Amino acid sequence: MSAHQLPRAAVLACALVGGVVLLDSTATAQRLPVAVIPEHYRLSFTPDLEREEFRGETTIRVRVTAPTTRIVLNAADLRILTATVDAGGTSFPTAVSTDQATHTLTLTVDQPIAGPAAIRIVYTAPLNRDLRGFYISEANNRKYAVTQLEATDARRMFPSFDEPRFKATFDIAATVAAHDTAISNGAVESISPGPSAGTRTFDFATTKPMSTYLVALAVGDFVCRRGTAGDTPLGVCARPGHEPLMAFAMEAARATLDYMNAYFAIDYPFGKLDLVAIPDFAAGAMENTGAVFFREALLLVGPDAGLTARKRVVTVIAHELAHMWFGNLVTMQWWDDLWLNEGFATWMETKAVAAWQPGWDLELDDVLATQSVMAEDARHATRAIRTAAETPAEIEALFDPIAYEKAAAVLGMVESFVGERPFQSAINTYLDQHQYANATAEDFWTTATRATSKPVERIMKTFVDRPGVPMVGLETACNADHLLVALTQAPFAAPASSAFDPWVIPVCLETRGDARADACYLLDNTMMTVKLPGCSRWVVGNDGAEGYYRTRHGRDALQRLIRANAELAADERLMLIADQWALLRAGVADLQSFLMVARAFAADAREPAVVLALGARLQFIREYLTDAQTRASFERWVREQFAPTLRAATRLTAETDTQRARRAALLGVVGAVGRDPGVIADAARTVRAHVTGDAPERLPAELLDAYVGLAALSGGRDLYDLYRARVDAASSPEDRYRFFYALAAFREEPLIRRTIAYALSPEVRAQDRASLLVRLLANPVARPIAWQAIQDAWQDLQSGLGAFGGTLRIIQGLDAFCDQQHAADIKAFFTQHPVPGSQRALAQTLEDIERCASVAQQQRPGVLGALPSRQ
Repeated sequence: MSAHQLPRAAVLACALVGGVVLLDSTATAQRLPVAVIPEHYRLSFTPDLEREEFRGETTIRVRVTAPTTRIVLNAADLRILTATVDAGGTSFPTAVSTDQATHTLTLTVDQPIAGPAAIRIVYTAPLNRDLRGFYISEANNRKYAVTQLEATDARRMFPSFDEPRFKATFDIAATVAAHDTAISNGAVESISPGPSAGTRTFDFATTKPMSTYLVALAVGDFVCRRGTAGDTPLGVCARPGHEPLMAFAMEAARATLDYMNAYFAIDYPFGKLDLVAIPDFAAGAMENTGAVFFREALLLVGPDAGLTARKRVVTVIAHELAHMWFGNLVTMQWWDDLWLNEGFATWMETKAVAAWQPGWDLELDDVLATQSVMAEDARHATRAIRTAAETPAEIEALFDPIAYEKAAAVLGMVESFVGERPFQSAINTYLDQHQYANATAEDFWTTATRATSKPVERIMKTFVDRPGVPMVGLETACNADHLLVALTQAPFAAPASSAFDPWVIPVCLETRGDARADACYLLDNTMMTVKLPGCSRWVVGNDGAEGYYRTRHGRDALQRLIRANAELAADERLMLIADQWALLRAGVADLQSFLMVARAFAADAREPAVVLALGARLQFIREYLTDAQTRASFERWVREQFAPTLRAATRLTAETDTQRARRAALLGVVGAVGRDPGVIADAARTVRAHVTGDAPERLPAELLDAYVGLAALSGGRDLYDLYRARVDAASSPEDRYRFFYALAAFREEPLIRRTIAYALSPEVRAQDRASLLVRLLANPVARPIAWQAIQDAWQDLQSGLGAFGGTLRIIQGLDAFCDQQHAADIKAFFTQHPVPGSQRALAQTLEDIERCASVAQQQRPGVLGALPSRQ
């Protein structure tokens, strides 16, 4: 699943009414007994889109490993009509009972059964509007029925053994309106009329063994573009009218699948592959075997799409296709090892895309992602990659950057340490040994240790089973003809006196004297000293930014790196920016040290990622560390550092995609952070001309994105009305969302209130509501108004935001506040209005606010004195 999802509450209640069992969702979950093993499901669904309900028939062929009179399986939100158990040639009368505390349905027969058996259940259920299970989506003035079953929502679609360890094969059939089509995991084997007038029935091919959360069904007037990737039938599907936006996804999927087939040495294992754009989808995308579902904006882009949009689409496609091996072919045994799915897919997505588009600098995006998750992992309220989880809310809470980006970063570190080819061999051995089955973390690192003859197990255990980020200290001294490098380790942002068990850290150093040299060491104690030949001009403590650790360079080593900025690779500059900023936020370094790094890199910021990394930190300084007396001076300093680089970039007569993205990033720094009046005014003129059709030529997408956001900073009602109209009239998801999200950037109070009212209205899809509200919280003028509106509307928000914790995203967005009073207000509000599964997210938000307030108190008085001159 893509686009890290947040936990949602799962609730279950049950009642017995007139002999019909009603199952509702008010419960926690517990693991099912293991004496009954599902082997094959026959599922039949008849959705009624107008009535928003469906009828289901489920037959499960099981193997009963020990005599029993009870079969326990999962079910929620289902109205059970009939249930029978067949075994040994006898159809047993079956009693049905439910447990509201466990999401379970128990079938009881009057004598013990063992061996092969069949469970048959007929039921009805709502097509809900919660964006989970089997639910209603609306667009084009019509309804669609689609599924989202990860993590614990297959039970809302059909009675099942809804745990990843219970893999089985599936035969699926769907009876739909005659004018509709159906898409599922398997290829369509037959389409027959009926059984009732005005309907037709789709029968799909039997699947390979898979877990219940990977079952998929989409019903509606979908249209598909067809092709192949090698021997695999490939389709890109969406609502009618989106055909012109399908070509890029087809091309990207074909290239990605070809790469993965070659890398894994196991061809794509699930027959056909459809990529389906869904109008309302809470997840970013979902890796259902053979039928991957996406948000429309993450699959559909036009021929004029910008680099950012294309990268976003192809990396999400690559992530989901990587799941066909990591997650679908080999599935984690239980959700505590979710990283075996999501971490591997995140790690793999960049490799596949970079092989197809080597000029896109995807490895720098990885560095940005790693630095971002390190900031989260340095909180006291973080978690280990492998974390126990039992209830639906606890399981959903695992879908976070720790499972995705941290796990991917650790895998990348290990790959760098052992070598690409040995690591690939280990991966392929692991997949071959566990295909169509389940695995644990121990299965992987045991295999990798044997395959590489390197201590993979020792390294990974300390990073997978322990929370937090290590900090590697680095001090250098020249001694005759060699360099002594003293390395230490400690938990980042922890008291210096804290006792801890050392991580096993592959530390790779890059030294530069007369020639470049690289060397890696296994730091498995609190300190060690290494001896390098020659006295280098400088030493980088994390070569290639591959290591999952912060580096604290000593003062002399840091000064050498700043002076050598033009010689540093882009990933090393990104790492240095992030490390110095993290040290500042932790109270270990001062503002002047960071601004010296920013000044040095501003004049030579060749890559968009470096500009974006600097811009994000400088924006924080502008908003939180300056005040009415110092802000203008800080903005002038930012303009002095970056405006010359922007002017040089603007004078280019021809730009590559990367150069254009760099110019857009520079516009953001000079305009949004430096508040350059000329840049903001030019943005307003340019956007008006573009929207009204008066522009002399088409504006490239990256530049349009930058201009749309900048123009909103000083925009009034007339510009707001243009944006609002463009949201409804946009011809592509990319164009719609650039104006949709920019609505949150306007700063006049009446316009802020209009955006809040719009965000809370039915005009905004449930999948987008939390995102727009979070962007309002990011706007310092809108923040207090939006927070009050969120509190006033909280009851409706909780019930209407859909799956994957939209409410949790709002809780996280509240970390935009930076004062103790709001921390207290937020804590008090959620004490009165608790959100199940939100404890860690709330603790992290409160920690971020309090840390921000502390940094502001420490650094604000010295901002002007910290500004280094340009010379």
